[in-house]
Amino acid sequence: MRFRQVHLDFHTSEAIKGIGSQFNKRQFQDMLRTGHVDSITVFAKCHHGWLIT
Repeated sequence: MRFRQVHLDFHTSEAIKGIGSQFNKRQFQDMLRTGHVDSITVFAKCHHGWLIT
C-alpha cells in the first residue's frame, strides 16, 4: 500500500510583516496532489509553546 505522510511544522512568527501574504491555496493543494501525499500531520502547538487559536 502506498503511504506518504507530510509533517507540516511551521516556526515562523506572526509578528513578521506580510507573513503568509503570498500563500496560494490552489498551488498548495496542487503540490500535495503532485507529491501523492496521503496524510498531513499538523501540530497545534509550536516549539515556542504558541497554540493555534
